[in-house]
Amino acid sequence: MKALFLIAISILYFSLSAKSDTIDYWHIYYNGVKIGEWNRSKIHQIDLKLRKIQKKDSITVKYFRDTPCFNCETILDIEDDEGIQVLKATGKGTLDPIKFAIKDISRNTKRRKYLKVYLREESQKHALQKLLLFYVRIER
Repeated sequence: MKALFLIAISILYFSLSAKSDTIDYWHIYYNGVKIGEWNRSKIHQIDLKLRKIQKKDSITVKYFRDTPCFNCETILDIEDDEGIQVLKATGKGTLDPIKFAIKDISRNTKRRKYLKVYLREESQKHALQKLLLFYVRIER
């Protein structure tokens, strides 16, 4: 009986102290068409050819995690290779898709070849570190 009690206590202890194995993931849409389902295991790249960009072209990011924040501000920071912010797009809550116009980033990156797209969340209670979602390579 004592052995069963020790086993039960051990199982309970290890189940409560184990870290979650869930992985954040995000879906990327180009003009409403899904072009990727990605996570932290690999940082992907989107290639944009400036000559082919139309005025209405856009990228939408849908970010998912196991503990979403419903009232926080969700932010996509798009930075150049020197860490200078090129564009900031915002949403409300983790599960809110965030959309930005490609012409807005192409207009602000005349000399830049690569951009980094980060996600972060801000609320009164916490702030999520910037998470690198993907790279954008601009072909002229």
